[in-house]
Amino acid sequence: MRRLMRPLLLAVLACLPAGTTAAGDAFRIVGYAPEWTLANLNVATLAPVTDLLMFSCQVTAGGAFPQVPLNPESLAWYQKARELHALRLHLCVGGWGRSDGFATMTADPEKRAAFVADAAAYCTANGLHGIDYDWEFPANRAEESAHVLLLEETAVHFHARGLEVSVALGWTQALDPRGYAAVDRIHLMTYDMGRKHATFRAMEGVVRRFLKEGVPASKLCLGVPFYGRRMEDNDVSAGYATLAAAHPLKPDTDEAGGFYFNGPKTLRAKTRFARQHGLGGMMIWELSTDLAGEGSLLRAIAQEAAIPAPSAPKE
Repeated sequence: MRRLMRPLLLAVLACLPAGTTAAGDAFRIVGYAPEWTLANLNVATLAPVTDLLMFSCQVTAGGAFPQVPLNPESLAWYQKARELHALRLHLCVGGWGRSDGFATMTADPEKRAAFVADAAAYCTANGLHGIDYDWEFPANRAEESAHVLLLEETAVHFHARGLEVSVALGWTQALDPRGYAAVDRIHLMTYDMGRKHATFRAMEGVVRRFLKEGVPASKLCLGVPFYGRRMEDNDVSAGYATLAAAHPLKPDTDEAGGFYFNGPKTLRAKTRFARQHGLGGMMIWELSTDLAGEGSLLRAIAQEAAIPAPSAPKE
C-alpha cells in the first residue's frame, strides 16, 4: 500500500505546537501495528504516534506467557520506531482469534501470577512501556471476574516498575469499578457497530455510556478504524488505502463501493469530540491501512489534535 512521504509528514509536524507529538503529551495518538503488516509499514510515517501497540503475542494453550512473544525481527522493527520517534512501545496480548488462552490463564491464581511476572520481565528487558490486554471476549461472568483480577494483579506488578497497563474493550463491554481503577487507559473499540459500523452518532452514544458509568474521561482512548466494512456484509472489510485506490474519495466521504468507513472529515470531528470531552486520546486500528499524502487519516487526526481543545458543550 502507499505510505506517507517523509517530507510531507515533517512539514505537517512543523506546523504543530511543540510537544504535540511528543511521547509525554497528555493527549495520546495510539496506533496498533500488527506484526504481519510491518513489511508494508514505513516506520518514518509514525511521527504523530505517541504510543505504538505491538500486535500481538498470545497466551499459550496452557495459560503461560510465550517463550518467544514476538518474532525477534519484528521486535527490532518496533524498537527502531521507538528510537526514531521517541514513542512508547506496548506489548499487546490477545486480539481477535488470538484470545483462546486467556480463560485458562486467568482462572488459575498461580498461572495469573506467573504470566504477569514473565510479562513484566519481558517488557523491562526490552525497554517497553507497558502491556495492553485485548481479550476478545470473556464468555461469562466468571471469565469477566477473572479478567478484572488479571488487570488488578498486572497493575500492582507493573506500576511498581513504572510500567503501564491498558485494556481494549469492545463497544458492548464493561468492567466493574475495580477494573477501571486498575488500568491506565481503555482503548475503546468504537467500530464494528452494525451496518454503518463506525458512525459519529454511534460512537458518541458509547462514549457517553462509559462516562455515565463513572469511567474517568482521561482513561478513554477513542478507537477509530482505518478500514471500511461492506454495509451488506460486515464480514467483508478493506483498508482505507485500498478503497481509495478503487474509488475517488473526497475528505468528507464515508461511503464508497458499498463500504462504510471514516474519512478525514469524520476523523477530525471524532478527534475534536475526544478533546472537547477530555478523553485521553485516539486509538487506531490499524496503521498499515492508511493512505499516503493529503488524504492520510493519521495526518487528519494529528492536525486536529494540534488545535486547542474547544470547550465542552452544555448538556
